[in-house]
Amino acid sequence: MDPTALAKIFPESVRRPAVVAARVVAWAVCLVVASGRIHHARDEFAKPAASPPHEVRADGNSGHAQIDFGGQFVMGRMLVTGHGRELYHRQAQWPVVWAAFPPECEAPQTRTAFPKHRRAPADRDKPLAHDAEGMMSWVMGTDAPEWTPAGTAATLPLVSQHPFVAAALTAHAAEQLNPQLVEAINRPAVGGPLYPPVHAFLYAPLALTNDPQAAYKFLQYLSLALTFTAGLAIRRIARGRIWWPLATLAVLLFPGYRSGLDLGQNQVVTLNILLWGWVLVVSHRDGWAGGVWGLLAFKPVWAVAFLVVPLVMGRWRMLLTMCLTGAAAVLLTLPVVGVPVWLDWLAVGREATATYNVNENWITLSRDLTGLVRRATIDFTKPPGERDDPAIHRACVTLLVVVLVTTATVYRLRRRPGTVTGPAAGFVVLGAHLCCYRYMYYDTLLALAPLAVLAADPRQLFRGVYRLVPAGGSQGRGTCSVNAMWATALALLLFWENFFMGLALEGSLTFGWLGTPATIAGGMPSAAPKLSINTTIYSPLDTWILLALWAGLAVKLLWTGDDDEPPLPAA
Repeated sequence: MDPTALAKIFPESVRRPAVVAARVVAWAVCLVVASGRIHHARDEFAKPAASPPHEVRADGNSGHAQIDFGGQFVMGRMLVTGHGRELYHRQAQWPVVWAAFPPECEAPQTRTAFPKHRRAPADRDKPLAHDAEGMMSWVMGTDAPEWTPAGTAATLPLVSQHPFVAAALTAHAAEQLNPQLVEAINRPAVGGPLYPPVHAFLYAPLALTNDPQAAYKFLQYLSLALTFTAGLAIRRIARGRIWWPLATLAVLLFPGYRSGLDLGQNQVVTLNILLWGWVLVVSHRDGWAGGVWGLLAFKPVWAVAFLVVPLVMGRWRMLLTMCLTGAAAVLLTLPVVGVPVWLDWLAVGREATATYNVNENWITLSRDLTGLVRRATIDFTKPPGERDDPAIHRACVTLLVVVLVTTATVYRLRRRPGTVTGPAAGFVVLGAHLCCYRYMYYDTLLALAPLAVLAADPRQLFRGVYRLVPAGGSQGRGTCSVNAMWATALALLLFWENFFMGLALEGSLTFGWLGTPATIAGGMPSAAPKLSINTTIYSPLDTWILLALWAGLAVKLLWTGDDDEPPLPAA
């Protein structure tokens, strides 16, 4: 309802206490939800109390040993331990990872995993691995194949307790460990986490002590604190029209927040960079805004994506300072890591891109537009080496180009000069978000930035309600009118994340005659085409909602413009 109408109905003596009470309730709800989020995050990777003792970890929680936080910690720890120039060398990473994730912190069933006969009978067929081995298998790259014969030659003499046999094995090992083999195993095997060297500097303070679990807990509580600063930024963008607790509550409940907090990811940091950068844009401080957005250098795919915003909007000072800040962040790393490390990172990135193009797990966990294309076109029953197809690449690039060109064209045609909130500005920021080439489900949280820009406009904010609007005429009919597309999108996203996702429902639609399998040319039955829908993190419904919002905004801008005024008829 219009606040002006409320002022006419209720006197000041009634309105003021009601507002105070509403704010108190809003803060109470916000704090309760925040408490629930951090409690869930602390327990997500802990074994239930009723678990068998041999499955309970000695340190009580494995969240820090997952690749999402663990890979970032390893980057910082490599830098702290003096391996800045070997940041992406697997030979240098192995001892750092073993020291950070020692076997004594694991569950008894893992500590006694080798040899298999030492395991409990129920565990002998489980694919158990130490934390360090799991971490190094998740990151990019492979170790030199020569390590296997070298390791065998080095350890075989230790097996025998007979002095003559041991002497013979030692002589054999000396023959095997020739200079060529030693050179091969010492040649740098490039690999590691996907993050650039800038990221290692960001995480170095968390890795000053070799305690990844403590760093994991600290980052979760830091992320919770940054949730409130993100809510404050949304309030500042809206010039106080949105209450701080309500804005914070939106962050807490938005898709990607809960999973990112559980995993110790950094999406809340990224969201703060985007939001506080836009606070400076609203304050007409484009130079400083670009400097803040330049901090996205620690996540280059987002830095490249959001370069679209100042470029399309013609905010050249913001664009310049964003580029200069990002370049400065890169240059400041060179005295410590050197230029070759950046080349190694590019090699890691190329391998990751090739893996992403065909890996079913990465594709189904992604939320970018290219992931939508690959879900629909890749046959995951084929071996990974046969899944890649140039036609799929072209379709992915075409979709990104269409979104980018449409975003720029519609904005330049229908913008209202000088506005930094509302439909046109939010449309550009949302288009930039959708143009990000690669991102996972927890980074959907960053879509809250364009929604904040959209909602900050008072025309959008106070129209974000659902009501019946009389259609007029003698018939006295009425129609249901949904005002403000951003409110509809926000409601759908929050409902999806906080209600449907918890149900873990799954359904499928099979095409064929009464379920009869189709046949291939050789007469053999083949699986009938099937469309699957689920309510888990593997479903990209949040991306579809954002894409629908983007398309709706494009139509709205073309039809009514940024001023809600219909375009003039052609002469």
